[in-house]
Amino acid sequence: MTTKKSLVLIGYFAIQFISSCCNGVKYYDFTQMNVQLSGSTVEPDQDLTIQLFATDIKYLALQLPDLGFASSLALNCDDGWGGMKYPFESIEITSAANFNDEYPAAQNLAPLFQIMKFLGDGKFEMVPLAEADLAAFRGDDVTLIISERPTAVFTHQLQLKLRKSNQETITVTTTDITWQ
Repeated sequence: MTTKKSLVLIGYFAIQFISSCCNGVKYYDFTQMNVQLSGSTVEPDQDLTIQLFATDIKYLALQLPDLGFASSLALNCDDGWGGMKYPFESIEITSAANFNDEYPAAQNLAPLFQIMKFLGDGKFEMVPLAEADLAAFRGDDVTLIISERPTAVFTHQLQLKLRKSNQETITVTTTDITWQ
């Protein structure tokens, strides 16, 4: 009788282990991003596009604390299907140089930018960054576009600070960007 109970208990834990591995890999998180520019020189008829890509992605599993299972049980099923564990709350973009009369050095340039929002079925929409609900963005990459051109200084190195809902901040700095 004790052997049967032990086998049933072992079988139960084995089934829980197997099912929790794939169902538990719901979220992902990261602490760094790389930046890619559409070009370091922006011609008069061009917009500047900034793409940020997450690096060092970690997949976070759900936990089954009542049964002693931990997030370390996560295997490679459909990693991160639930999106970012800690979505972005804000994106601040600054330059050490004056952008124009309205945006002096160190002032947030985010109102000048638009962010690309995925709509599904391969469709995207550009949304003003200042109006965007960043928590609704589900990707681990961010595409920002600025159409406005600086009038004060034509070479800028932009610093982007992306704050996540857990108050962690990821800071990315671009190379020098020159508007022609």
